[in-house]
Amino acid sequence: MYLIKARHGRSIRLSEGQRIRIYNPSGSQVVDFFAFSPPTVDRSSDASSSEQLEFLSVAQTRVSNLRLIPQPNDVLFSNLRRPMFTITEDTWIEGGGKHDTLIPACDEIRYRNLGVKFPSDPDPGEGHRSCATNLEEELSPEQDRAVKSGKIQIAAPCGPKGGSVELRAEMDVLVIMSACPNDLAKTNGEDMVCKDVGFDILT
Repeated sequence: MYLIKARHGRSIRLSEGQRIRIYNPSGSQVVDFFAFSPPTVDRSSDASSSEQLEFLSVAQTRVSNLRLIPQPNDVLFSNLRRPMFTITEDTWIEGGGKHDTLIPACDEIRYRNLGVKFPSDPDPGEGHRSCATNLEEELSPEQDRAVKSGKIQIAAPCGPKGGSVELRAEMDVLVIMSACPNDLAKTNGEDMVCKDVGFDILT
């Protein structure tokens, strides 16, 4: 199993037909999941290219499956409405967990709103890692939430310890995963402690 250290990210390229299984040993650590079409990433630094960057879109996935929380056998779609993944197995959902498709990745603005000071501030602080930072770090070389009565609630994840989700790539993809660094709220459990997660590549 490959390790994703707490508060950090990892990237991996998958070929069409390969599967990735993402593990959540603690049952409470959020994993932000990003995916891109590698050819569009590779060409995104070419100023003469007019090709649109293609990425995993939770908005297109929600409307295509007509549900907020993806289920086994659902297809995950790109912003160009092309299939990127199929959920082939999901012990996280079977164990009572949920996949959030509403809350955006944490970023510097989120932490500033929570009172974190950054090195560039007049009264500097240490700053805080974020899923947006992890995405940028992993992408650079490549060029549990509840919905009740219309309101969004950020709650501690409620999945099983050791739960996992398995996805089959429906195209060649660049996958980036972030073990969410948010330790200022119950995003990663009641203890507000970030944990390691892991993944395997299956053929």
